[in-house]
Amino acid sequence: MSVFISDALLLGAPTEFPLTHARIGYRTLLRVDNISVSSAHPDHPGVNAISVNTYQFWRPQSLPATLTVEVSEEDEIDYLGIARHTLAGCRVRLQSSVNGSDWVTHGEAHPDDNRALMLLIAPASARYWRMLIDRDGVGDMPEVGVVFIGKALAMQRMIYGGHSPITLSRQTTIRPNKSDTGQFLGFSVIRRGITTSVSFRNLTASWYRSQFDPFVKYATQGKGPFFFAWRPATFPQEVAYCWTDKDIVPTNMGKRDLMEVSFSMMGLA
Repeated sequence: MSVFISDALLLGAPTEFPLTHARIGYRTLLRVDNISVSSAHPDHPGVNAISVNTYQFWRPQSLPATLTVEVSEEDEIDYLGIARHTLAGCRVRLQSSVNGSDWVTHGEAHPDDNRALMLLIAPASARYWRMLIDRDGVGDMPEVGVVFIGKALAMQRMIYGGHSPITLSRQTTIRPNKSDTGQFLGFSVIRRGITTSVSFRNLTASWYRSQFDPFVKYATQGKGPFFFAWRPATFPQEVAYCWTDKDIVPTNMGKRDLMEVSFSMMGLA
């Protein structure tokens, strides 16, 4: 699981909240009626990639392959999230266009495994956006299960001590096997997952209500999973596609106009 950060974001003007602050990717502009793909297997159409579910996927029939979305020119984009994919060894570019014909690359990812990834770019607005997939050489046609393109939530405060990164917080259900005489015969892995909790303190009340509460409503009212990178600049390998199964409830800290909030999350290993 990796975060790829574009050169423009690394070298450009400082963002309001630096890349040592968590990024949560839950907003996506992809809809059934505003996307198109360059090609698709009849049983695995492009529309599968805009669902939050990971059991279905888009499989192009040839490379390069593109998934294109037409949005309002006022919509600002700063991230691409991909989960449940087989893009190891491929190049993935996030590009924009003002006319749908001439494309500018904002960032590029080179995944070396098939775990969830985020590509963070400098914020930009355009009428058309697309994810372009290509690779050198031959191989099996890649599969893409989930694609988010939108504006990530940049957290107002950093995560401090006591946090267990979700990619290191493995949760495995194991069934040991033994013979009739009690000899150890190895074990079977029944289920794998990852889980952790996160806490944010000293959030201003106005920021919580305007910026964080929309995410709370999304995550807890049946809309689904999100991409979570707890400290992109320092630990770019530690990002997950995850969800929560509990309410997220803030608390007033009792000093000035500040709030704190904690929540748990789980995801795919």
